[in-house]
Order: sequence, then structure tokens, then C-alpha cells
Amino acid sequence: MEVRPLDAAGFAPYGKVLEIAEPDAAMAAEGRNEFRVVDESDNADGWRLAVQIVRGRELTQLGHHPNTKETFEPVNGVAVLCVAPFEAPDDVAAFVLDRPVVVNAKVWHGLIALSREAVVKIAENRHVTGVNRALPRPLRVGLVSPS
Repeated sequence: MEVRPLDAAGFAPYGKVLEIAEPDAAMAAEGRNEFRVVDESDNADGWRLAVQIVRGRELTQLGHHPNTKETFEPVNGVAVLCVAPFEAPDDVAAFVLDRPVVVNAKVWHGLIALSREAVVKIAENRHVTGVNRALPRPLRVGLVSPS
């Protein structure tokens, strides 16, 4: 499976990259802190935070949450985020998780470790529900030498 670089356009069908597209130049020049809400929960129940330690070298199932978005924020190590549209769960795309993202509700997703282990911070609706689906065959990723 090809692992893609994580950019806003490529990840858009699955969610969004958490970034400030255009920082405030005046605030930056003055050395002032900048705070922006970049995404919000879809309901009034609020969020919960979790940490996932990813050690698996292959993915045997994908999950999705019908009732909430979910953030994946790399903390330590290197992980690959695998995602697929709700309507096409076998159409899996893989992205190096090198910056925080929001995965939309219903998007199938799973994580694979590239380093010995990777730590990923997750924020989700505190009343999250989930559905898992076995993959037809395990997915593995690896580094390929350029030709």
C-alpha cells in the first residue's frame, strides 16, 4: 500500500489537518501567542481525551464512529493513519501521521506503527459509539527504496 504525505488537500475526503493556514503576521511579528478554534464537537456532549500506544505492524480491521469526529495527534514515534470512505471501506488510503488531524464521523480508520511504538493522543465525543469491520486481508506498510 502506498503511504501518502499528509496534506490538507489529500486528506480532505476523510477530515482535516489541524493547522492554521494563515497565521496572523502582526501577532507573529510582535511575538504574541495566537489561539484559534480549528474544529468543534458536532454535539453538546463535549470531548474526551485518550492516548493510544500503537505497536501493531499490520492492520486487520478498521473502525468508524457514526456519532463523532475524532482527532489523531502524534505525540511520540511514527504511525500511519489508514482511512477509507464510509461507502467504500475497502478503498483504504494511508497517511504518515506527522501532524494532528480530525477524522470525520463515519470514516473508517486504523493505525499502524512504523517505529517500535507510536503514541497518539485522541480526542472524541465522550459518548462515542463504534463499529469495527474485519479487512479481507491484513494491511502492511513499509518503506520502499526510491528507484
